[in-house]
Amino acid sequence: IPDSVTSIGYYVFNSCGVTSITIPYGLTSIGFGTFAYAAALENVTFSNNPNFIGIGQEAFIGCTSLTSITIPDSVTSIGNAAFSYSGLTSVIIPDSVTSIGNEAFRDCSLTSVIIPNSVSTVGIGAFQNCTDLASATLPNNVGFTDIKNYLFYKCTSLSSVTIPNSVTYIGNSAFQNCDFTSITIPDSVSTIKLRAFQ
Repeated sequence: IPDSVTSIGYYVFNSCGVTSITIPYGLTSIGFGTFAYAAALENVTFSNNPNFIGIGQEAFIGCTSLTSITIPDSVTSIGNAAFSYSGLTSVIIPDSVTSIGNEAFRDCSLTSVIIPNSVSTVGIGAFQNCTDLASATLPNNVGFTDIKNYLFYKCTSLSSVTIPNSVTYIGNSAFQNCDFTSITIPDSVSTIKLRAFQ
């Protein structure tokens, strides 16, 4: 795709057989479902554009051959279901990211994740059903106050997590079916919802 391209419409490469793609310098974000269910996609290379800020909703959903990706340092948001049902086993989320959407990494094969301190919002079920996820680091950010519903639901390999002192709310089924043997809930927490640790 030439660098002159500044916009790509919804679902342009949906379910196609492309195996490798270089995101052109002209793009500032990847839109809704651009590579949805492109099951053969293995390699994504981003151009070094400091104005590239967003990975949109369902951008790489169902990309089952995509096992790793380097998210550019300029990205500030990862959309809803952006990498759901993909083959991701590892991901580095840069310090530029401030928000991660609902179900962003649902049903991935991640084994560990570090959510950087820049993030203040992690959406509902962002990592649910990541059954290989053994460790997770939550952001130590005064703006990160809510562990939303189903955040780590059915992460059956997750045995430990540190809840930051900024957290006041732990949502429904946030850690349901995890593998904890112990957990420390900080004094800042005032609300724990249904089935949070069931």
